[in-house]
Amino acid sequence: MRSCGLVLTLLLTTAAHAAPSALEIVVAYPPANYSVPYDHVIFEGHVTPGANLSLNGQALNVGADGLFMEWLPLKMGKNALKLLSSLGSQRRTVTFNVNFNPPRALPAKPTAIKAGTLTPDRALSLYTRVPAEGRTFTVGFQGSPGGRASVSIPGLGRFALTEQPASTRPPLAAGWYSAALTLPENLPLGRADVKVSLTGRDGNTVVATAPGTLNSTPTGAARVAEVTAADVGEGVNPSTSALTTGPGTTDLLFPKQGQRLAVLGDLGDAYLVRGPGGLATALKSVLKLLPAGTPPPTAGAGVPQLLSLPGEWQVRLPISQRTVFSLDESQVGDSAGLSWTLADAVVPAGHTPSDPHTPALSWQPDGSSLRLTVQLPQTQNWGYHVTAEPGAWVLHIRQAPILDPLQPLKNRLILLDPGHGGSELGGAGSLGEPEKNITLPIARRVAELLRAQGADARLTRDRDVRVPLYDRPLMAEQLRADLLISIHANALPDGADPRQRRGLEVYTFHPMTWGLARALIKSIAAATNLPTQSAPPLTLPGLRVSNLALTRPTSQRSLLIETAYLTQPGDLRLLMDPVGREAIAQGIAQGIADDYAAQARLAAPLVPPAPPLPELTPLPRPPQPDAPLVPTPAPAGPTVPTGPPLGPPTDPGGQP
Repeated sequence: MRSCGLVLTLLLTTAAHAAPSALEIVVAYPPANYSVPYDHVIFEGHVTPGANLSLNGQALNVGADGLFMEWLPLKMGKNALKLLSSLGSQRRTVTFNVNFNPPRALPAKPTAIKAGTLTPDRALSLYTRVPAEGRTFTVGFQGSPGGRASVSIPGLGRFALTEQPASTRPPLAAGWYSAALTLPENLPLGRADVKVSLTGRDGNTVVATAPGTLNSTPTGAARVAEVTAADVGEGVNPSTSALTTGPGTTDLLFPKQGQRLAVLGDLGDAYLVRGPGGLATALKSVLKLLPAGTPPPTAGAGVPQLLSLPGEWQVRLPISQRTVFSLDESQVGDSAGLSWTLADAVVPAGHTPSDPHTPALSWQPDGSSLRLTVQLPQTQNWGYHVTAEPGAWVLHIRQAPILDPLQPLKNRLILLDPGHGGSELGGAGSLGEPEKNITLPIARRVAELLRAQGADARLTRDRDVRVPLYDRPLMAEQLRADLLISIHANALPDGADPRQRRGLEVYTFHPMTWGLARALIKSIAAATNLPTQSAPPLTLPGLRVSNLALTRPTSQRSLLIETAYLTQPGDLRLLMDPVGREAIAQGIAQGIADDYAAQARLAAPLVPPAPPLPELTPLPRPPQPDAPLVPTPAPAGPTVPTGPPLGPPTDPGGQP
């Protein structure tokens, strides 16, 4: 999803003092003199309604509202785009430059290895014996294409490197060679050099040494580190401090300040650590490495205790030291639950007495960890987080609200977040309105509709101001909102064909939001006739699972709605039309109402379904011959040489 930040919307004219009726040519994207590594770019904006527009002599498709949106092919280097707009006797001409600068391959002859491309580019050190996935690293470089490459490591041997095929998406030049190697478990290495060689088409062989060396001490001891990153709220879960536990964007742990954990190795800008379920990586900025000889972390856990308080249950777990943990949602039949795994903690197995009105606790050792299972007397999770108090971790679990069967939304606090605002424009608006100005009126209208249903609906912003990203979930947490729903308009990144993507997408991260997401997808699609597309392996069209700042929080159910695409003409016109915005708002409000009605029916099966909102009227679907609803599958990209496979976490910006 393309986020334009401080994108300049350019009003291009040829006269310094144009008359009020002068033709305009507004290019919303890309910015002037922009460079892309792709052979196409989304070229979008608008002209004076009723005017024609040509590009280098070729007529463009311009709507009655002046909108133009092209998937523009580019030639290598600078592309001078001459735009001519005409309306009656009026003419305007401007020149707009876009650059196509793809990654460049080295010449096949003479044989060479490009400096600055060799990996590992930093020393990799293993302090102790680690599992195979922690001993695997990538060797790679860019060199003359069409050659034979290999790597030699003292004590390990010589191995062939494979040349990756050139690719336009993702952009990759010819001549990248790489291989993933796994160090033997018991092989000691001391600053071992990684030497690569390339024999080219001219028969010459060149040799180079990677900047990073290999160090391994299988008989050594793990180091200990402490989490120093400040906590942000209680269940906000910022990705800036997250530990990565696997290759997926959702394979994350969210540590708490003061936790201690075993460090197994140094990966350059990250540490290889032992988490509660296996290996993980943590940015060095998150941890402080303690002096060698610091005793290994141990939680020394005691017997869990369950407390019932107004609106929440608390599970208090006595500990002698803070160690890292994972917290995952579970479902057993109609009963929701949580699985809490604490590293370096062992307690004899046990359980609490059975009671149908309170959570059931059971716990047992799992290797060097303690696994505690909480089975709830409710059908879904409504929010949870962990706090620290002297000598204990405390797991807070929200109780399902008691809903009025005839008015399920009555007095329920729902926080709506109009995406972006102030200096954060969001996606470019080809018809003159950036994303921030589209989301605000929709969110306001949703709030009005929810209030009419008895809800206490609030906004993170009610005017055009910038609200810092993490202030939004913090506000929901402090208000003890039931829901945090962030409303956005979607846009495609550079290199993506806008003719292949349109429609509604709802982004989630935690399973407790999936039922709400399903209700929203159904109601918004019904109100607007927006299409939804599947994203395998997910089976529900329109559903997405993504690591975003506004989907990660767990203090309440949190999700993000991408209402429609700014980069698709039909979607954009829907977003710009007051009738279309009303339909979107109606769909969002109806989906929330349907979700609460479903929760009320689970508690009281004889309650009839909630009536539809009175203003709900589906929009007709306009024909979109230029926008196929079935996307063209993206080609599989080659393996690009990277650092170690368990790399540090990356933050996608937290929002589209």
